[in-house]
Amino acid sequence: MNMGGRAARVACLVLSITMTSLVIEPTLALAQAPASADAQARAKKLKAEADKAMDDIQYADALKKYSQAFELTHDPALIYNRARAYGALNQYPEAAAELERFTREAPADLKAKVPGLDALLTEFHNHVSTVSITCNVPAQILLRDLSVGTCPTDKPLVVNAGPASITISAVDYITQKKDVTLTPAGAQTIDFKLEKQNPTTILVVHSAPSTALTSVDGKSAGATPRFPCRVRCASTSKNGAKSRFRCPISKGRAANRSRRAWRVFICCNSSKSARGTRVFSR
Repeated sequence: MNMGGRAARVACLVLSITMTSLVIEPTLALAQAPASADAQARAKKLKAEADKAMDDIQYADALKKYSQAFELTHDPALIYNRARAYGALNQYPEAAAELERFTREAPADLKAKVPGLDALLTEFHNHVSTVSITCNVPAQILLRDLSVGTCPTDKPLVVNAGPASITISAVDYITQKKDVTLTPAGAQTIDFKLEKQNPTTILVVHSAPSTALTSVDGKSAGATPRFPCRVRCASTSKNGAKSRFRCPISKGRAANRSRRAWRVFICCNSSKSARGTRVFSR
């Protein structure tokens, strides 16, 4: 038996009070016109089906039916029941938001029927974390493999606390992933610095004689000084992983500076070949 589910079902049944008593006398906070008799009847049926779904551990179906019943009557008791369904689904940010709404909008006599309301709200908040994600370029955010928007976030994300993987991706940038622990009932900021992938690099090769044939990483780059031409180059990133990108062979100055190493093979006609690893700037 799922004890958490059992607790949720019992708690929802606490508010199994008559639908008509709340609909006929709507709370001032909601200021809703009384529902028609037909709407009340349909809402009562939906609520009964939702209660049964909670008892059968069909929490998603229960949430759907509670919501449908609420649309018909705006009965604040259903706000509480939706909060319990969200909690049973482990969707704690939504559960906390619904319970906060219930404490704001439900009349005092209804709230008095709910034992341990403040403790329940605290319990939900203890499963919630607030996180801000920053990055150096606009990027997509996946949190626990679910899309949650773009980076940088315009406002903090309110999510379940605990272990989480955060993946940031953008076109032409290397995807980054971080495994973090989101603080219960806390707030934190996680920063990402994305690096460009497949950068274009200027590789300058000089030889004597100037008619030498060149190749870079086993691919022909033409004869000096036949410039420019584009070849595939390999570099080693900071973490030791190999990455490949295009770099044009060009006579003149190097651009986009950073240190990279390539193995360059130069064949001077029928003369003795020369081979070596050189460090160039990009």
